[in-house]
Amino acid sequence: MLLSLWIGIVAAVICGSLVILIFYKLLRAIKVPQKASGVTGTIAGLIVGFMIVLGAGRVVIIKNTDDFGEYLVYGAPNYEFSNGYTLKLSMSASQGFLINDTEAPLVIEKYIYTDSYYNNSYDILCLPLSITKMPSAHISYYFTDRPPSSIRSDTDVTKYWVRTKTAYEREYGQMNFDKDFVSILAQPHNTASE
Repeated sequence: MLLSLWIGIVAAVICGSLVILIFYKLLRAIKVPQKASGVTGTIAGLIVGFMIVLGAGRVVIIKNTDDFGEYLVYGAPNYEFSNGYTLKLSMSASQGFLINDTEAPLVIEKYIYTDSYYNNSYDILCLPLSITKMPSAHISYYFTDRPPSSIRSDTDVTKYWVRTKTAYEREYGQMNFDKDFVSILAQPHNTASE
């Protein structure tokens, strides 16, 4: 099942709240003190709520520069591309993928904010009509939403920016892309997994 990230968060809050209420009522029914019932219920509710969000795989689906979003993946649902091909999404909770459901190649650009001199990172090419594993489950910037040139932080910070390969090459020219992240083209009976 694919759920919008925001719907998944709302579902986690609702389920967590229900677990808190159920635990509280059950523990009060067996004469556990009110404070202990509340604390136990709260802990159980928080665990359930966090597991609903953190226990899902993540996928960013891009259909065009104005139609994109982050989704939670539960189980192994099928995703149907605009060309009619279906891809089975089978991923663990720690994995994130980008589905490029456009006819244009995209680039995931790593923006690394650091004070150190060593910065050897390659950006990731996402082929048209494909799925590509991401180094993070979250994209910070999309297309014309340009990352700031600097941020305030006491530690190194990495943000990710998705944009078209054309815009990327207009700025940098031709670049080498990270060979550890390879796109799986949308073809029948593919499975996105590691």
